[in-house]
Amino acid sequence: MNHDTRRLEAIPLDWNALSEQQRNAVEAASGWLVDALGDFQ
Repeated sequence: MNHDTRRLEAIPLDWNALSEQQRNAVEAASGWLVDALGDFQ
């Protein structure tokens, strides 16, 4: 029996399940992380 104790808002979602606004936010945050990591090289 699987006892998933994660909160509903913490479960992974398929990219296609996200709204356009959510996808834009993920892409922006990903870009900031990539840029920040580039500063360490």
